[in-house]
Amino acid sequence: MTRAKLVHVVLALFLATIFLSVNVQAEPNEGVLFNIVADEYVDMMYLVAGDLDLDNKVDLVFSGWIDGGFIAFGEGNGMFEEPISISVSGSSNLTLGYVNTDALLDIIAVSNTTIYILLNNGDRTFTTTSWSNAAPSINFITTGYFNNDVFLDFVASPNKVYFGDGTGAFPSNNTLPFSDLYGADVSDFNLDGFDDLVVLEGSGTSTSRILLNDGNGNFSESSSLSLGALSISVSTSNALADFNNDGNPDFALITPVATACPASNYTSYGTVGLGDGNGGILATESFEVCGTAYNMTTADVNRDHKLDIVVADGRFKVLVVLLGNGDGTFQPPDETSFGTEEVTFVLAQGDYNRDGNPDFSSGGGLVHFDSIYSALNKQPGRPILPEPMVTTGFSSVAFEVINPEGFKISRLKNTVAGGRYERFDKDNDGQLDAQAYDYNLEYGEYTLVFRRRADITSPAIFDANISIGDSRHLTIFKDYETPGTAKGSAANDSIVFTISIDEFPQTVPESGETAFDVTPSFSWSGLSRNKFSSAISYDFQLDSKVDFSAPLISETGLANHTYSTSILLDRDKVYYWRVRSFDGAIYSDWSNSMAVYIGPFFCGDCNNDNSGPNILDLTFMVDYIFRGGPNSEILENADLNGDNFPSDILDLTLLVDFIFRGGAKPTCGI
Repeated sequence: MTRAKLVHVVLALFLATIFLSVNVQAEPNEGVLFNIVADEYVDMMYLVAGDLDLDNKVDLVFSGWIDGGFIAFGEGNGMFEEPISISVSGSSNLTLGYVNTDALLDIIAVSNTTIYILLNNGDRTFTTTSWSNAAPSINFITTGYFNNDVFLDFVASPNKVYFGDGTGAFPSNNTLPFSDLYGADVSDFNLDGFDDLVVLEGSGTSTSRILLNDGNGNFSESSSLSLGALSISVSTSNALADFNNDGNPDFALITPVATACPASNYTSYGTVGLGDGNGGILATESFEVCGTAYNMTTADVNRDHKLDIVVADGRFKVLVVLLGNGDGTFQPPDETSFGTEEVTFVLAQGDYNRDGNPDFSSGGGLVHFDSIYSALNKQPGRPILPEPMVTTGFSSVAFEVINPEGFKISRLKNTVAGGRYERFDKDNDGQLDAQAYDYNLEYGEYTLVFRRRADITSPAIFDANISIGDSRHLTIFKDYETPGTAKGSAANDSIVFTISIDEFPQTVPESGETAFDVTPSFSWSGLSRNKFSSAISYDFQLDSKVDFSAPLISETGLANHTYSTSILLDRDKVYYWRVRSFDGAIYSDWSNSMAVYIGPFFCGDCNNDNSGPNILDLTFMVDYIFRGGPNSEILENADLNGDNFPSDILDLTLLVDFIFRGGAKPTCGI
């Protein structure tokens, strides 16, 4: 047996003695209701959750106390497939992130001897590299962007920052200004655009520190809190959010200390640090959990738009929920038993059964090698669409997505179950982008709030797209000027755009849809039925600015709910349009702004006459294919099926089907 294995076996036996010396089981509390589901036989010491195979189902990645690493792919119903092994050793702490330049979540792990990089191949296999790590007393790892490039970096025990190059390699590193990392979270605590750290330092000091980043991966302490000595050397998972809704990053952490609660039991002390936006701590709140807890997360468990804290108590094998009050304070702990003798102190969060509510998973393996335990939230479910929505802000903006029920996805506030906010260079242009993932898409009106990133200077532009599954790609901003300031929440500090996700389109074109005609036609018949049912006439406006500060078109008194533009619009540009109604006495409010993207070419306009696709384009393509005539001057126009082979027999077949049989309209891959 290796020294590393021996250390963990001894630790396991030591912890087993502590945890199993008390047989008290907490009774389930009906205040927060969960269904506990046990699934799959596992050995579990560290646990994270994410969608690794892009099937819109949450997967679990974990390592055992002694066994190696595993992935249990989610089935989408609260259950998991049989775990498959991955190439990490037992007792390896894990995290997920975009290590290389694809859109697949990769795995980074650290043991007491090795650091592992597992690049996702997209087919449930991984390419693994590793290097030696100085043996720390515990294993911890978290990711961020620390040296002002677009490649993911990470912090790992004992006290190193590793800088990535986007290929899966981490050729350089730096040392943090302390000796022993027990836990960490990443945010921009002084709002300067650079990732900072809040860390829990071990080595007997048990101090939490905010470390500010100079933009090059060099850190200096700005604030600290003394927490008392830790009882057992096992890594702590903290929580990060905006608990008091002031727009500044806050943090929470929990440490188990050997004091009576009641006699002979450990107490776990929680601390909430409310950030002041300058890298300091505005105020602190504290709470206690009776038992031994190392892992916590945040979620809106009871769906009241206030972030709650969720803790895994391994001593009593319970899930502890502290409901938030929205001001940085929390209600007393509410416990739900996992119904096992296993030591369940690991914790991960996701929407495992896709009902729109946050669920939680834990597991053990210390003694019985028991199951994956999922606490499925019993709040009423919501109608969830099968495809996820991914919103991307390119180059210079941070943003939040607010779903139809008012729940948010942002860097600091994820109240959407099955939602995630990530940052990486989506389009490989050397600029850091942001994405919000809503895996639980609903019908209704979504609100998007875009703000300038703190590290972006004026002037700057940004793009923003929405993708719904693989079928719908909407462009809502293109080369658009970012808001004037980086901080604050006033209306002039942000751009607000609403978009409706409907079962049937309410407008033509749908908001964000690509139009190929530079004189497009607009119809709002759906809005007329739903919002303007008493209309006698309509007003129509179109502008290149979302605030309609100087409309390019402003028509009044339209008798029908349609309008065709009379001016030529520019290609590769987004325009905004809106309508209002008049019932003979009163004007309605203007509708929400809707976007239309004029494509960079005219799909199907094979003969380049700025119209079509029609019989003249069909004749032109037949002449090219069968009689040796000229090809389209703009080849993209003739690539009707988007397969990068313009004016071939497949394009001709699609065009015939569209013109004569009412088949699908050519899209040219857009």
